[in-house]
Amino acid sequence: MPYRTCVGCKARKPVGEMVRLCLDRQNQLFISVSSSGRGVWLCKCTECFDKASGKGKIERALKVNGVSGLEKQLSSIYDRLIHLG
Repeated sequence: MPYRTCVGCKARKPVGEMVRLCLDRQNQLFISVSSSGRGVWLCKCTECFDKASGKGKIERALKVNGVSGLEKQLSSIYDRLIHLG
């Protein structure tokens, strides 16, 4: 099983223990394991998500700056992940 590095805590974990966020051409964030293109990997925990989103690590890793509504999208994805467990 491949390992990836969490953008929040920098820990290396198997893909199955993480979530991948991608940005499409319309600057919409979505969760995907198999889509091509730039994406960021995060552990499935609130601490890593908070670290990554609060310090702009997600935007930096996606190589985007000043994307309108990105913070709201991150919050929405975060809420969905919390409810999924």
